[in-house]
Amino acid sequence: MITTFELNNIIGRQVSFKDCDPREKLVKVIGNFYHYDLASGTNVVPEETYVIKRAEGNVLILQKK
Repeated sequence: MITTFELNNIIGRQVSFKDCDPREKLVKVIGNFYHYDLASGTNVVPEETYVIKRAEGNVLILQKK
């Protein structure tokens, strides 16, 4: 489970495509890997920047910036 301290430092942070592994659905944030899902209508596109909008359990929800 993601702790409150982690959430306070992760939510709102920007990540780039190079931080994402679309095949494994992992994203690297502050040196750690987390599972991610995409907000409705969002696709992983090279050269795009994403914002971590929220967490649902252990899954971070990414949305295009």
